[in-house]
Amino acid sequence: MWNFFLKLIKVGVKQDDTVFDQRLKMAVNILVINAILSIGIVSLLHFIFDREMANLSILISLPLFAFAGILNVRGYVMSAITYIFCVSNILLTIFSIRLGEMSLTHVHFILLIIGISLLYQYRKSTFYFYFNLLFTIVCVVFVLLSFQFGWFSWFLDRSLNPELSRHLNYIMLVVVSLVFTFTVVYTYYQQQASILQSLQGQKILLAEVNHRVKNNMAIIIGLLNMKRNNSTNVETQQDLDDVKARVMSISLVHDRMYSARNTSAVDVDGYVDDLVKEISHAFHLVNQVKFEVSVEELSIDVSVAIPLGLIINELITNSMKHAFKNTSEPIIFIKIVRQDSDVLHVTIRDNGSGINDIKSKTDGMGMVLIEALTEQLGGTYKFSEDNGVKFELIFSVSPATQRRI
Repeated sequence: MWNFFLKLIKVGVKQDDTVFDQRLKMAVNILVINAILSIGIVSLLHFIFDREMANLSILISLPLFAFAGILNVRGYVMSAITYIFCVSNILLTIFSIRLGEMSLTHVHFILLIIGISLLYQYRKSTFYFYFNLLFTIVCVVFVLLSFQFGWFSWFLDRSLNPELSRHLNYIMLVVVSLVFTFTVVYTYYQQQASILQSLQGQKILLAEVNHRVKNNMAIIIGLLNMKRNNSTNVETQQDLDDVKARVMSISLVHDRMYSARNTSAVDVDGYVDDLVKEISHAFHLVNQVKFEVSVEELSIDVSVAIPLGLIINELITNSMKHAFKNTSEPIIFIKIVRQDSDVLHVTIRDNGSGINDIKSKTDGMGMVLIEALTEQLGGTYKFSEDNGVKFELIFSVSPATQRRI
């Protein structure tokens, strides 16, 4: 029985529909089924107890709600919703005036207004939202004015017991509220399940992309190694080593994202440690240059990690090339701290021979890269002398691109 009901409320729902459209179609199906069942039950009870046919307006509404279901199945979901609201408003207006103010039938307009508010979640439904809201307000005002001025006193059914009518309306309001609540909760659950499934698919796809990028970077590094080994020119070998180090710093970002199964963020402390190790191995200076690294535990977006890694790579590479020719115990200091909630301060310093002309200590390409990457980060940098070369970089990271571990 439950499976049959689930199939019934999914009639007209297509796989290529958006999550919002799928939710709306199922909600319309539930409302149409509820309306038809309610009308059928009311008509049957009326016939059993009064031995008379149900009110004509009740019987007419049966095919009207059925037509809304047909519109929904054919894909005109917003038209179907508008049609349901209009029919419901007209019926409520008729019954409110017919049963009188004391019956409290008019309080059912509250449910319609709540239902209309759900349409405002979707940009495409803005027109329908305002149209339905305006139509409902007109009906509510019309009913209230008819109560106030007694416009349709001749239409009032004086044979009804007001107390009994209030009780019936209370029961109906509770039943309709439960159905409406179930509709909202069920369709919301379906929407969340679809979103989670889509999110999981995107995570798997991004992880696969990171894995493929990492593998492609490894192929590029291998090709650069082959080219270097086949070259006898020292300057060419050095240039290829520089390019390989830059590619490697990018590869590490994707490697850490894939290994950690985090498709969008990189932990800075682990990334810097790996970067230092790779550069040391590349220069065969693992035990010759000491690194003192102090990096705050922070995870940043890949759009920040890649330019930051390239800058760190350029500076460490430059120090290893130029700074320690006359230094007995070479040390490179790396410090990354958060100054404010959204500002990072990066300091890279060596205890080398120092500099007189800062730009003479970096090759042309390296300096261009540092300037371009700093501009990409929206930060500022400066070189200074502090028992060696000291580089400082300050830039802001938005809350969307950072998080504490």
